[in-house]
Amino acid sequence: MPTFNIQVLTETDLLASGGTVGSNGTFATAGSTFTYDAATMPWFTMQIVDNGADTTTLSGDTDGVNTDGSPNNDNEGADGETGALYDPDGNQVGTFGAVASDRWGVLEGSDGSTIFIYEIENFDDIDVYAFSEPLVDGVTYTNTAQNSRDADIPYAQMICLARGTQILTPGGYTPIERLKVGGIVETVDHGPQPIRWIAKSQATFNSDIGAPQKRPVKIRAGTAGNSRDLLLSAQHRVVVRISTPSGPSDVFAVSRHLAEEFDGRIRPAAGIRYITFYNLLFDKHEVIFADGVQVESLYPGPQTRNFPDLGWSAVLQHKWPSVLAADSIEDVTHAYGPLARQVLSRKTLRAALLAGNLSFPATYGLSQARAHVQVG
Repeated sequence: MPTFNIQVLTETDLLASGGTVGSNGTFATAGSTFTYDAATMPWFTMQIVDNGADTTTLSGDTDGVNTDGSPNNDNEGADGETGALYDPDGNQVGTFGAVASDRWGVLEGSDGSTIFIYEIENFDDIDVYAFSEPLVDGVTYTNTAQNSRDADIPYAQMICLARGTQILTPGGYTPIERLKVGGIVETVDHGPQPIRWIAKSQATFNSDIGAPQKRPVKIRAGTAGNSRDLLLSAQHRVVVRISTPSGPSDVFAVSRHLAEEFDGRIRPAAGIRYITFYNLLFDKHEVIFADGVQVESLYPGPQTRNFPDLGWSAVLQHKWPSVLAADSIEDVTHAYGPLARQVLSRKTLRAALLAGNLSFPATYGLSQARAHVQVG
């Protein structure tokens, strides 16, 4: 029974922002309009468990009735999908129950874009909306066309974004997309540190077939101290703990290698078509907490020099001009500093797993996490 985590906006937030619904009372009908405001319209996660034979599609409501007296029978799809809505902090909103698709529509953006909006209903309590492409802050979207109600929707048409990942700051966990340059993040090695740059990139995946080594990696909730599923890019490095004769040592493992060698709790993510990744640059390479998991910050290696962002080049030119000319990791190490941890090879990772010598640091406080740091 695959689980799909769909990033959605709630109807409540769309209305609160001044949006107006169309003739049939939803934002998925013609005539509706709203302006996307990233600061006031947080992304929720609709987690759907597909229990049926067709696990590629969220099926439409089969009874055709908005409310028929039994909430868990309302909005019930042909495949019996179930699920619940979670807020940006990972708290369940409403009731776990039947989930189905309703309408979809075509949105015309004030920036000239054309995307699709999909209405999802959960337990007849909550209306939420998924989108075929990322929304752009400040753009007004108007629904110009709609389908008939209760249409099946392929999961691959809806966005599953890495945004929403919670980063530990001195004030608590904060969604990564809300962080700003100059904001402070807790680090394992050096305490609170200012963000020098936030890298943002988008990736598109046409199917779940082929090139699994390039797909995002999902670390299932509870695997590494995370309270909910965590999505990482295939090359992002995660802190693991290995047993050595001198005691436990915390080192980096590449998430793709974990997906290939670990058990099914870490694997290439399925059902994702679009994803937005963020990464944080500090004065040094750092270890930070993402949904409770210790992961690396951005390391400005040679492959990052060509980010299509003038601000990125300006930051490097101002603080680390030698990085722009670096052609090797050795050059970057001289200009920016070393990696925060040693990196396990795939072979060593496999051997540690087979020997039972690999685990994840528990969700320690910062002082406990620092006690296990061994950098050599």
